[in-house]
Amino acid sequence: MQEFIGRPPIPFAILSHTWDSEEVNFQAFNDIATRTAAKGWTKIERTCREAQRCGFDYVWIDSCCIDKTNNAELSESINSMFQWYSEADLCLVYLADFDANATDSELDTVLHSARWFSRGWTMQEIIAARAAHFYDRAWCQFGTRESLRDILAYITNIDVEVFTPPEGPDAMSTRDLLDAIPVGRRMSWAASRQTTRPEDMAYCLIGLFQVNMPMLYGEGGEQAFIRLQEEIMRDRNDLSLFAWRAKDSSTRRGILARSPDEFAGLRDLQLEQDIKFNPDFAMSNKGLRINTFLKLAGDKFPGEVIMPLHCYTEIPTDASVPQTGVFLKHEGASVYVRTRPQSFALLTDSTPVSSSNTIFISKRV
Repeated sequence: MQEFIGRPPIPFAILSHTWDSEEVNFQAFNDIATRTAAKGWTKIERTCREAQRCGFDYVWIDSCCIDKTNNAELSESINSMFQWYSEADLCLVYLADFDANATDSELDTVLHSARWFSRGWTMQEIIAARAAHFYDRAWCQFGTRESLRDILAYITNIDVEVFTPPEGPDAMSTRDLLDAIPVGRRMSWAASRQTTRPEDMAYCLIGLFQVNMPMLYGEGGEQAFIRLQEEIMRDRNDLSLFAWRAKDSSTRRGILARSPDEFAGLRDLQLEQDIKFNPDFAMSNKGLRINTFLKLAGDKFPGEVIMPLHCYTEIPTDASVPQTGVFLKHEGASVYVRTRPQSFALLTDSTPVSSSNTIFISKRV
């Protein structure tokens, strides 16, 4: 094992996998006398062998290359994970529960059931990777990220362009490509994914949104996800961050989502305008502060107004496609809460408009 400070000066491969019982961790790896007896040693051995076969002298494996007992190292690793996968020359994707004997006609159906596609961390790994080889449980290679890109897009709901290698001098980098995709749509990619620790469902998305935040295990998944959203809004005034729908039956909510699951079904979300034309907003100790115009919700929803999000939740085919908004209710002193959080409000040009005002929307209710 060798440590490099900063970007490694040599080509290297990196492993993307799901964790099983008896993984060889940092401490076990350095115990040469006992590490080979662990169940996870075979995976390390085969990873090294495959990396060497592909022409690499070095490979990075998260289970044994991070000292998880060192909180500072763990926090740095989580904040750097996306960067490390993007710097690797090749990502080796190992699906421990998949048999590649499936025919091409049924590959998308069978591949969908692999546990790797349901985990939170693996999503950013395959997005960040420049190139990837896919292996089944027997370490038989059955495809590359490029050859499987249509199947990957179908299974993950991630834009197929993300899996398409950039070509030509004017090609967009992965980070630039992600930056052009609405926040709400990127959030939807993580819907239904899972992590062992609840906080990791937020931490595994740090690289996807190009933000940094400290790891506070024990804060809970909802609080970690709220902190992630606050970091995102410090960097981008993309109102699609608020394009979520509640999974519970609550009638009143704050402006922030509780988990990525509340962004489900937004694969086609598009922005109505460049975000630089959106109103400025920021989180204050009174809630989200934003200067925006509000539209009247109409007689069907007395006492409620609609805040436009300047995005479409379905592909706009013509000017008649309504813009998306969220229902709000005034609670006094310029403070609003979100109502009817299970649905969006649909806005047309004929929806009556109130004047523009600075309002506050509660962070929590």
